Formats: sequence, C-alpha cells, structure tokens
Amino acid sequence: MKESMKEVATRNPRPLEFQNTFKGFPRWILAAALNILILGELTWCMYWSHGAGQDMAAVFLMSFVPMVLSTLFLGRLLMRKLYRG
Repeated sequence: MKESMKEVATRNPRPLEFQNTFKGFPRWILAAALNILILGELTWCMYWSHGAGQDMAAVFLMSFVPMVLSTLFLGRLLMRKLYRG
C-alpha cells in the first residue's frame, strides 16, 4: 500500500493550490452590466419604434440589431482586454 502512495505522489508532484473565488467576481459584474444594457436597449428600441405605426417591425429591427451587435462586440472586447485568462 505504501508503494502505491509513493507512485501517486510522484505522478502529481504539485500540491493542491487554493483557488481565489473572488477573481471571477468583476467579470460577473461586467457580464451583468452588459445584460442590463442590452435589456435597456431592447426597451428603448421598442418604445422608439412604437410611434412608427405599420413600420414598427422595420424601425425596431433597424435600430435594435446594430445597437445590440455593437454592444456584444464591445462587451466581448472588454472581456478579452480586461480579464485575460
């Protein structure tokens, strides 16, 4: 039995390390802020396109899609720049 314990110890010479659970917290905050921003954009675009009458869907899509795509792009860029890992 002691022989097998030595074999296990030599296979994994690195001791277990404490993982910092706070490290991911700012990333979580950024993700939550981006989600709230996208919901705000959705709300604003629906309110803004409401007065368009028959063209509501077209006005909504022309305003929301570019806005949300730019937010997603910038959010991904921020995640990569600020939290490399």
